[in-house]
Amino acid sequence: MEDQDKVKLILGVLLMALLLFYLTAYSPLAVPSGTSTTIQQTTTTLAIRTFKDNLGPIETKNGKPVIRMFSTTWCSHCKWVKDAYEETVMEYVNRSQIIAYHWEMDIDDDTLRDEKIPVPESEKEVFRKFNPGGGVPTFVFGSRFYRIGNGYEREKDLDAEKAEFRAVIEEVIRLAR
Repeated sequence: MEDQDKVKLILGVLLMALLLFYLTAYSPLAVPSGTSTTIQQTTTTLAIRTFKDNLGPIETKNGKPVIRMFSTTWCSHCKWVKDAYEETVMEYVNRSQIIAYHWEMDIDDDTLRDEKIPVPESEKEVFRKFNPGGGVPTFVFGSRFYRIGNGYEREKDLDAEKAEFRAVIEEVIRLAR
């Protein structure tokens, strides 16, 4: 094999490796490693695509999984997903299946409650544990599944956000049993 052919072969392999890396790390269709969980519901299959799974135990309070969103009032990405998160988790809260929080870190409050509830130090520790860089929004579901940022904002698809929130919540409920 000529030297020129070897160089072409090496460049081709490198190009394929870069393409594969891009498709698995940056594509909106990419499934982060460790999160290819699929959940079967009656007639719908919901996939967990944008959350990471640390494979740890499910955190519960009073036997119910704990679901959290950490955000700020000034974050445009947080504002975009806020209503979708709150509507989805409140469905489960109202059925007494989960305990949910939406901590707005800059105003030190849980927006899911009518009364002002300051963010406890234990919740700030959860935020730092799953997101040492402090970026928002950050989602921590059952202290097992977590995501920094929005999964479907680039596509402007709040329905996909809600569907994935439901998929992760259903999985956390199942694992907590």
